[in-house]
Amino acid sequence: MKIIDNSAAVATPLNSELATSCLFRRLRPEQASALRRDMWFHTYAHAEPVFGAGDDGDRLQIIRTGRVKVSRPLADGTPYLLTVLGPGDLLGVLPGLDTGPREETAIAVTHVTTGSVPYSVLRKWCIVVPAIGLELARERQDRLRELEQRRIDQVRLDAPGRLAKLLLGWADRFGTADGDAITVDHRLTQRELGELIGTSRETVCLAMRQFVTRGWIRNTDRGVRVLYRAELARRAR
Repeated sequence: MKIIDNSAAVATPLNSELATSCLFRRLRPEQASALRRDMWFHTYAHAEPVFGAGDDGDRLQIIRTGRVKVSRPLADGTPYLLTVLGPGDLLGVLPGLDTGPREETAIAVTHVTTGSVPYSVLRKWCIVVPAIGLELARERQDRLRELEQRRIDQVRLDAPGRLAKLLLGWADRFGTADGDAITVDHRLTQRELGELIGTSRETVCLAMRQFVTRGWIRNTDRGVRVLYRAELARRAR
């Protein structure tokens, strides 16, 4: 982890991901500038931990650039992947903005920059600008809806359908357009993909092979190229 000079970071324009995050979207320009002055900015290299399970959860972090994978340790200590987050997403949201040991581990998937604000400072901001507290509550509710939708998909869709839906979501959010194709550098193992959709590595391998054989995707060193989005969309219904 490298700490970015706070004064230099604050002097730069507010990037769109930060501006539209739940912490900033309801703030006036002068309030946004004041909140940024209360934040610390950090950078993380690929595969570097942002925080680990058991670490002191005394601050909220917001992703400015890059992607972070979040996992939770099982009873035997093996990490189980929960989600992949990107620009504008929050890391380490604890109920009531209370401090305590973290239950999850966050690791940088790419080069990542974050801004963090201590909970003690954020609680004061929620008093001054109550809309921040409401937006944080909505953020938690959105996360719960996402988890509920994944539970529904476990019943409604088979494993290839869930994988197709996952790849489509990443193509929309993290993909890079290249002509008619979209490149998604997810940088995850097939085991991790299986954890995200609730199936085994072997099933993911078989589904990916089917998608490649049908010409819907092509594997790359760091992920996939989506060649026929419409076919994946039909498979995800």
